[in-house]
Amino acid sequence: MKRTRDFVIVAAAAGLASLLTACGGGSTNQVKGNSATTEQGAVVKTALMVQADTVFGTKNMVDADRATKSCVLANRYPRNSQVVWRARVADAATGTAFDDSKLDSVVVKLADGQSFPMKYGPHPKGNPTDAFWAVSWTIPVDYPTGTVNYTVTATTKDGLTASFEPFKVAPSLLTITNDVVPTIGA
Repeated sequence: MKRTRDFVIVAAAAGLASLLTACGGGSTNQVKGNSATTEQGAVVKTALMVQADTVFGTKNMVDADRATKSCVLANRYPRNSQVVWRARVADAATGTAFDDSKLDSVVVKLADGQSFPMKYGPHPKGNPTDAFWAVSWTIPVDYPTGTVNYTVTATTKDGLTASFEPFKVAPSLLTITNDVVPTIGA
């Protein structure tokens, strides 16, 4: 029975890797793995899976919009607004999420070279219902408009890595618009 379960885990991990490779042009989850050996001598590949999205942050958001627009999925942002990246990193075979005790880093990197280290914690503030990795970026008023390519890369304490890239479909890419929201507060 145990041998069958080990085979199913290996097959599931291999199937996931094949699916991720076969779905080119879509959301990319690049996976590198470490090997472990079961009691029966079968080699099991450990792989990470990274899921990520972007939502509106509350910085420079008027109070009337906070309840309906903060933490809402989005990909089009006016300058001077706040982009929040959220990510979940998990074992690809088991689905077990990794927190900061298992991961060395999770980093958002923009195509322009900027990097933002993510932090693990409970969300949302005040009444947490989930825990995941997050970081925010307030878009500079003079930042160029157009699409912004980014990756989210997770690294375990033993050097295992995986990356997420959004779908390469123009309407769904992170886009900075010509609009500029006013600065609220100091």
